[in-house]
Amino acid sequence: MNLFSMFRQAVGGAVLVGLAVAATGCQKSGPPRAFVTGTVSYQGKTLTTGEVAFYPESAPTEQPCLALIGRDGTYRMTEILLGKYTVSVVAPAKPLPGQTPRTPPPNRPIPVYIPVKFAKPQSSGLSFEVRDGTQQFDIPLAD
Repeated sequence: MNLFSMFRQAVGGAVLVGLAVAATGCQKSGPPRAFVTGTVSYQGKTLTTGEVAFYPESAPTEQPCLALIGRDGTYRMTEILLGKYTVSVVAPAKPLPGQTPRTPPPNRPIPVYIPVKFAKPQSSGLSFEVRDGTQQFDIPLAD
């Protein structure tokens, strides 16, 4: 695979993600919206990578509103519609038995592995009601 085709794939992926976000509850026009921020941890350890997804309970088939988890464990949801949401967290999964985790590149935090159940809104056990204004929703995950 040459550099041009890798670049083309990356741009195509970025466009698809942009379109998906545009189709979610993260749009700016229309009904009132809020700002939600928080930190994500698993068994007391800060997650340094991953994604938080808010699925609207009023329209569970709609695309979720997504936010990346930063190296400091924080996420930010801007312009999210008010209402009740089921929440999921996607982060590196634990290696299967017999596998060893890959060593992260230098200057990268060591990933915190979380169970797969948190990646599915049906099994995460997480929910949040977005109200008007700015809100803090920390997500402390545990087995």
